[in-house]
Amino acid sequence: MNNKEKDNIKPNHYGGSEIDVIDFCQANNLDFMQGNVIKYITRYRKKNGLEDIRKAVEYINRILADEYPEYEAVVRSRGEISYEL
Repeated sequence: MNNKEKDNIKPNHYGGSEIDVIDFCQANNLDFMQGNVIKYITRYRKKNGLEDIRKAVEYINRILADEYPEYEAVVRSRGEISYEL
């Protein structure tokens, strides 16, 4: 495998940590949505900043909706999160 192929598989924005995100997710039996929360939060400073944080929040809101249907999370355009029963 050449360096270009390796960069596409494990780019720099996932590096710099002692723990690999995929290894962490597998070791903790995280599902797809939980894994994406971890992925976006651990890379936001090195890749897409606010966009990645908003993606993590979206996945958290989906988890809330699935696991706590009575607890609806609403993300407002100003970036505030309010929780309504």
